[in-house]
Amino acid sequence: MTKEYCNGFMVFLLNDYITYKHTHPSKSTVMNYLKCLKAAFNMAIEEEIMDDNPVLRLRMDVLKGGGTKREYLTVDEVKRLIDTPCKREDIKAAFLFSCFCGLRISDVKSLRWKNIITEGDKTRVEILQYKTKQPLYLPLNKQALRWMPERGSASDEDNVFPTLPSKNYDCIPEWSRAAGISKHVTYHMRSHSKFFYLLNVSELSILKNETANDLETSYILFLSQLCNI
Repeated sequence: MTKEYCNGFMVFLLNDYITYKHTHPSKSTVMNYLKCLKAAFNMAIEEEIMDDNPVLRLRMDVLKGGGTKREYLTVDEVKRLIDTPCKREDIKAAFLFSCFCGLRISDVKSLRWKNIITEGDKTRVEILQYKTKQPLYLPLNKQALRWMPERGSASDEDNVFPTLPSKNYDCIPEWSRAAGISKHVTYHMRSHSKFFYLLNVSELSILKNETANDLETSYILFLSQLCNI
């Protein structure tokens, strides 16, 4: 792997790569791809697979400016949210469920008990995702299961989270402020935080469950935490 190859990869991302939305990626997205590559090379160097990191020798001036900093919740912040009451406990449960499994709010709202499949001691979600229209088979760990409501007498067609509002989630910022979190917390942030809370599951098995867009963003943040990039 050479500097020239990595530079060609950067040029390809900027000029020729088309995302699933049929658009070119933003400069900040290209920068994040290269950070991900840099982190992978750093790991390869630690394992003595590579001698140096060619990404460090790239000139990335063309990528500077116009980017936005991605926000995500830390483990401590999620713990504080767990310990802090919310005026809508159903929204709190759905938010934390998403933190531990990664489902979007649109998929959580439409999740039905027929989508929850239990075989032996393993439970998974099987859905057609609302945003991408792609099927998803997602194992649920014990942390995610903790925040699912009791089924009781609900039928297969009943919603798992039946009382969630269609739009108004203003209680989430209020709840986060009560937990002492200064960030502006929204439901969307749960998808960038989930990798840090899927305890006792290998990173590779987590990645297999992700859609391309969630993987793109969350894996970059995951590597940022591990490799300090």
